[in-house]
Amino acid sequence: MALHPAPYARQAGQDWLLACADTPAEIRSLWDVDELGPFPTGDHWMAAETTLARTMDALKRIAPPHRGPVLSDVTQGLARWLLPATLGEEPDDVRTITVHPRGWVLRCPPILYPVRGRVWLERPDGTGRLTEPVLLGATLVPRQATFAPSRRPARPLAAPAESPSTSSTRTSGRHTESTHRTPLLDGQTLPATALGPGGGPRLPAEAFA
Repeated sequence: MALHPAPYARQAGQDWLLACADTPAEIRSLWDVDELGPFPTGDHWMAAETTLARTMDALKRIAPPHRGPVLSDVTQGLARWLLPATLGEEPDDVRTITVHPRGWVLRCPPILYPVRGRVWLERPDGTGRLTEPVLLGATLVPRQATFAPSRRPARPLAAPAESPSTSSTRTSGRHTESTHRTPLLDGQTLPATALGPGGGPRLPAEAFA
């Protein structure tokens, strides 16, 4: 298997990220002046938010081939995982993570360097690989748990309130960075054998480091 040099992989990842933007030229212009670029969620991926501390632990547990892009915000102690766009509105079972609604805007730096306290812990690699929601959820569940399907009727997602710290700069008309919660797992059971002695998952073996 051919191994691509690091600069090639980084450029491929940045090209992929720009392809997910509504206005790639605008994003480049913002990056040129050390500003974050707006990326709306929903068409290409969803954004799942948890604490930076939980993210660092999860990155130790998930094997590198199964990790998708992860963006950290060191000023807020948060991290956002990019998950498949097919992720739906599932039951509210994994309470350590928040999946933002479609149309929510994630403001990103380039993958090559940090901007305003945001840096990619796991850079996009250009392949479009994203973290599997069930795998991420398993790493964030501290004990054996069973997830039952939701009995709630489907309903449209309401636009979340803006964060006070960002209300003056978020005027695009899309959902902005907020704390709206969409649950992560649906109908998934984690048996005792899937959890390690400290509460960490062991199975599937190939997915965990």
